[in-house]
Parts: sequence; structure tokens; C-alpha cells
Amino acid sequence: MPQENDVTSRVTVGTETNRDRVFGFVTEWVAGARPAKIKLNDDSEWLLADESINMYRMLIELSRDHKKPILLAVDKRSRMIGMVFSTMIGVPELNGEIGDGKQIQVRVPPSPRVFRLRKDRPWFNAVKTAIIGAQNVSDPTKSHNLWVAFDSVESEIVDVRPVSN
Repeated sequence: MPQENDVTSRVTVGTETNRDRVFGFVTEWVAGARPAKIKLNDDSEWLLADESINMYRMLIELSRDHKKPILLAVDKRSRMIGMVFSTMIGVPELNGEIGDGKQIQVRVPPSPRVFRLRKDRPWFNAVKTAIIGAQNVSDPTKSHNLWVAFDSVESEIVDVRPVSN
């Protein structure tokens, strides 16, 4: 399972294939620049193309203002962002298979929203294992919570990361 700020893992979501994942907290957002620039808490800087600014502006600003991390699908060579994913905190619940057994329904209380975890995604096993591990934490001094990154359009979970105490 990737650790926070690990940029070595790969993501394939929608039309975005083989992009690196970058997970972190937004410390700087320069929307007026061309291209727009995002700086994360690890001091990495990423660029957002003009045509993507309006689509992701609210998500980036909410993440920054509420001090919630985001997950970026990026091209490391060009420093360009392909997709931006929101996060929520909680202990996800696996609620059974759906879609002819090709997906698992997931809920992240207290949110009433239902997500899906697709079995054909390369991160499926790592995410499912992390969710089961969080559900089985018995030590009261350890956090059960995970940062859950999701594609809000597709209602799909794309990553989970442990919450640092």
C-alpha cells in the first residue's frame, strides 16, 4: 500500500492511464497563472492546464480551505495534472458485491453516499486489504480512519491512505 506523498504508485482511471499518483495537502494554489499551479505539503509543484481549471477549481479550493488532502493523477515529466480526486476521512464498510460480482459496494460513514470499488482496477487488492485492516484494528491507541480518495463523477474509490496520528 502506498504511503502518504508516495509518487511511485500508478493509477488508471477513465481515460487517464499510467499516471503517477501524488497525495498531499494543498499549500499553494495559483489559479491566475497559465498554467495554474498547485503546491503540496511535500513542496512538489504541479501544473493544471487552462481547460481543467474550472472543472477542478472548487475541489482544490475546498481541499485547501478545509485542510483535506487531495489525490492527483499526474505526468511526472511534464508536471501536468490529469485528474484531481477528492478525499474523505472514515472507516469504509464493504457492503457486498454488485454489478454481476465485478464491483464491491462501499460506504464511508457518516456519509450516506455509496461508492463502488471495481475489481478490474489495479489498486483493487491493495484498497480492499487496507479497508479490511482498518475495520479490524483492535488497538484503541491506533486510528481506524483512512483517507478515502474517490472519483466523484463515477462514484468510484480510487485509493485509500492511513490517517497520520
